[in-house]
Amino acid sequence: MRRHPDALAVLVLALVPVVWFGAPAVAGHPAMPGDDILQNFPLRVLVGQQLRHGTLPTYDPYIWGGAPLLGGWNAGAFYPFTFLFAVLPGALAWTLNLFIVYWVAVLGLYALLRRIGRGVVASALAGASFGFAGAMDVHVSHFGLVAGMSWTPLIILAMRTLARAPDGAGRLRWTLALGCFGAMVVLAGEPRSIATVVVIAGLYGLWLLWREARPLVPFVVSVGVGLGIAVLVSAVQWLPGSEAVSTSQRAVNSYILYSSGSLAPRWLTLGLVPTLLGGTGSFGTAPWFTSYNLPEVMGYAGLLPLTAAVGLLGTLRRRRPLPEWLIWHVVAVVGVVLALGSFTPLGHVLVHVPMFGGQRLQSRNIAITDLALAILVAYFVDLVLDRARAGRAAPATAGNGAPPATATTNGSSVPPGVGGNGTATASATANGARPTAANGATRDLGPVSGSRVRSARWRGAVAAAVIVPVAAAVLSIIGIASPSTVAGVAGATVGEATRAAPQRPLFVVSAVLALALAGLLLQRRLSPRRLAVLVVAFVVADLALFNVTSVWDVAVGWGRAPATATATSGVSMVPLHLPQALGTAGRFVMYNPNVPSVDLMAVGEPDLNVLDHTYSAQGYSSIVDGTYAAVTGSHLATGEGTNTLDPASLVDGVFDSLDTTALLTYPTALVTSGTAAPAGTGDRRAVGPGVTTRWVFAEQLDLSSVSVRWSGGVAPSTAGLEVWLEQAGGALVAVHPAVSAAGGVLDLRFASPAPGVALVLGSTTSLELESAPVLRTAGGGSYVADGPLEAVLSGSHWRFAGDGGPLAYFANTRADPPLSLRPAPGDGATAGASVRALSGPVLVPGSARVSSARGVRVVRAVAEIPGWSATWRPSTGGRAVTLPVQRLGLVQAVDVPAGDGVLSWHYSAPGLATGAWCTLAGGALALAIVGALGVARRRRRAHARPRRERARRPVPIA
Repeated sequence: MRRHPDALAVLVLALVPVVWFGAPAVAGHPAMPGDDILQNFPLRVLVGQQLRHGTLPTYDPYIWGGAPLLGGWNAGAFYPFTFLFAVLPGALAWTLNLFIVYWVAVLGLYALLRRIGRGVVASALAGASFGFAGAMDVHVSHFGLVAGMSWTPLIILAMRTLARAPDGAGRLRWTLALGCFGAMVVLAGEPRSIATVVVIAGLYGLWLLWREARPLVPFVVSVGVGLGIAVLVSAVQWLPGSEAVSTSQRAVNSYILYSSGSLAPRWLTLGLVPTLLGGTGSFGTAPWFTSYNLPEVMGYAGLLPLTAAVGLLGTLRRRRPLPEWLIWHVVAVVGVVLALGSFTPLGHVLVHVPMFGGQRLQSRNIAITDLALAILVAYFVDLVLDRARAGRAAPATAGNGAPPATATTNGSSVPPGVGGNGTATASATANGARPTAANGATRDLGPVSGSRVRSARWRGAVAAAVIVPVAAAVLSIIGIASPSTVAGVAGATVGEATRAAPQRPLFVVSAVLALALAGLLLQRRLSPRRLAVLVVAFVVADLALFNVTSVWDVAVGWGRAPATATATSGVSMVPLHLPQALGTAGRFVMYNPNVPSVDLMAVGEPDLNVLDHTYSAQGYSSIVDGTYAAVTGSHLATGEGTNTLDPASLVDGVFDSLDTTALLTYPTALVTSGTAAPAGTGDRRAVGPGVTTRWVFAEQLDLSSVSVRWSGGVAPSTAGLEVWLEQAGGALVAVHPAVSAAGGVLDLRFASPAPGVALVLGSTTSLELESAPVLRTAGGGSYVADGPLEAVLSGSHWRFAGDGGPLAYFANTRADPPLSLRPAPGDGATAGASVRALSGPVLVPGSARVSSARGVRVVRAVAEIPGWSATWRPSTGGRAVTLPVQRLGLVQAVDVPAGDGVLSWHYSAPGLATGAWCTLAGGALALAIVGALGVARRRRRAHARPRRERARRPVPIA
């Protein structure tokens, strides 16, 4: 390791993900926070199951009434490392995928910076800042996003190498590498990461065209061919994905969708002190206490990267060539502007950009800035360490009277001409030329003359750089004195800011770290080795603090346990088997709109239901069929769609047609806490002879009294009012409360606690009720029956079926079966016709035997989306006939001719065939390049062999 410091750096960087993700996995708690457990993990498990059974992973029958799996993007169905789920247990395959993501990201950036000529210490710190802070860290809950972004450094490395005019074989190798890296970004299955990489690579490519690429034509051709390979190889993902998007709720770009999730400018303060608005609640500190959620607004790349960006700007001087690191300042600024989204005038322009404008959550563009800042760390750390070396250099002078350069790559001084790893050379020439590494890469250490960093420029760098830690320290000190004040600066409301007090200990630590960094910048006596050690220690402490306060929940320490947790253990939860609980195998829906719930996760909310092989009419994904979303209300215009639905769709037959047999919700969706006397709420109901009304509680309440506002007619009396309480089994029990009516309020008082799950009122005379009832219990509780589902469920065909812990269950008495018959067009009867499933799951059979005398319409309780077709094979023999699959409301209908035969349904993802051929073409092109490289290698060996043989021949002695 002493002889090869690169090996030590690579080993340490590679071990961090292994320890970080491997240790919890070994303990039975794989890292699956947020969307990973709800979406990314179960979808990849499904992909693995289908691959094991020899089926292409194109269709998911378990969510949205049946939805694209490959075309839906989120599963990363053809991402090569997803194939691990086909051969390994799910938790193990998931953990290995996490390893690979962070190995690619961190080691890829390390390789890029070493190729550029950065030092070992500087490159390692940059890699750590990129992988273990900022977007790559906080978005671990969005696996597709970090998997796609992880390939960015390698793409930049390939482009830069191609710009340096490699030989013919080298150009082919790096062209192929560029194509493969680009394809991996697309196959990861996250359009946002594709847009992010396009922005970074596009800006850097323009910089290379201007500054580096000579000659231009080979560079442009190589990048173009590499891009073509990436587009072709990944076509099997993006073509079906584009087809699915074209029929989804995102088919038309909308500014509402684009602007949802833009980064408010006030949240940029989190780049200085990430705990201003709470975090994960570790050590008893405050959980995230403001709007939106932490991963979507957090862009903290570390204090050193921001310091590096500002400090390097302090070295700029007029009439000097622009340094190569300046492009990363441009990239960083572009990332911030894009993340601000609708908060800038450019938002109205960017919404019209293809692919980019159709995406929400613009705040995620801060990942562009995070990568740029991480790269700037390497340049700045090298500048700091080289300044320390210059200050301790020997008094020997070069040609211009300056001491000889001793820049190294491992943080220790070595003689000129010898690199820190024993191979690289980084000595400056006497006329101020840039030092060069052994691999030919130019190492831009900033403004150097001989070996001395010019004092004026160094003072400018320090003066600029120290602004960042000083600002962070000031903000932290204010936070110590008044946590609510700094929370308000970051955008918290007055009420939210009162919850910031537990952050004081974290502000103390942040202030100490900021002042320590300022001290490192201002000191002038430390040796290069000690300075390198202290900088490394600072970065480790900074990243550790960030991770345990803003990424992972550590529920031990100086205070109480946190109120909420950001990370979830995931697969340790045991799903409740809905068919066993409800006695049905139909689809289920949930209602708890966009509110995280451990209870619903334990039951198996979509997409967790995939693991339990239960079927849902809802889902959790980026896209859903546009008609389906509009009719069911299960996916909102701004992109959200977790456990939400249009209440009216529960009673208008929409979910009935999908064989939706169960509804799960909390009682608060029907009764809410309240103590006020009833007022006119618009919930007007009429009761009278033969007419009753019903309010469902969705839990058993021991009632002591009920109050409801009434109007019209004669004041009701005890004799005229009829009251029943529905029991858990559905039976009605008549009760006789004391009745009083005064001031337009009807009061019912029970002599003893009256238990029931619903209240039913009738009257022998006509009576108008104009408010939801107030329900008071024997235990002193008070509720109002005015929840969002109460009005639609109380008089509908949904029946309260019990509860499981905190959840209420409702059964649908009118759900259509998986297969049903309708009269054929022009025929008004189905008499004598029959249909019977033959293959496939009960809910989504793949084939059925159909018999009819005059033809019949077969209705299948599966969402009709593009890609479905049907074939009809008569029992009497003959050729199979293709029949069109039609849309009947939301479900599928096929008109079958008269006779007896087998009807089969088939799904082929739109765009898959074309995408597959393009992928094969891209693979063939890649193989051709590999073959050309092999031929070139054999020719070089063939030419080299005679020369070696001649060299070995004995020389005759005269």
